[in-house]
Amino acid sequence: MKSFILLKQDENKTYAIDTGGTVHELDVEPLVFLNERCIRCGSTIRGRKEAFCRMVHARQKPAVLVSETSREIWFPTLGDKSRLCQWICYNYLLSAKPADTFYTNLTFITGTKVKVPCNIRTIRLQMSRCERFLNMIDENCTGLPIAENVMDYLRK
Repeated sequence: MKSFILLKQDENKTYAIDTGGTVHELDVEPLVFLNERCIRCGSTIRGRKEAFCRMVHARQKPAVLVSETSREIWFPTLGDKSRLCQWICYNYLLSAKPADTFYTNLTFITGTKVKVPCNIRTIRLQMSRCERFLNMIDENCTGLPIAENVMDYLRK
């Protein structure tokens, strides 16, 4: 499967941009695509969103961690019910710069550049939340403290 960096939806079609900048048409909506990816990694998009909201205290626009192993995480530019919402793969995002009040220029690590209809403030907030979430996952899922706690529990 190709690695995608951005998912967007038009009237009745979903498009994905791959790491090389090629645009592909998908047969499913972005949320269905991401949910299928989550399921392949042993979870659901609903559970991933709930975990993100709880851990970073988000109320809107939760990112979706597809896999703990690959650390693949996607964030929305708008509420996920909006047809104008675009999903950005945080892992490939190198930089974000304002284009104008309502648009942001994104540069990905592959060199691909995309202009998205989203305020720079929202993009920066989403990037910050994704970084914070991944750091929290790292802190919470280290083996040593958990193993020590399990051993203490078993000794009781």
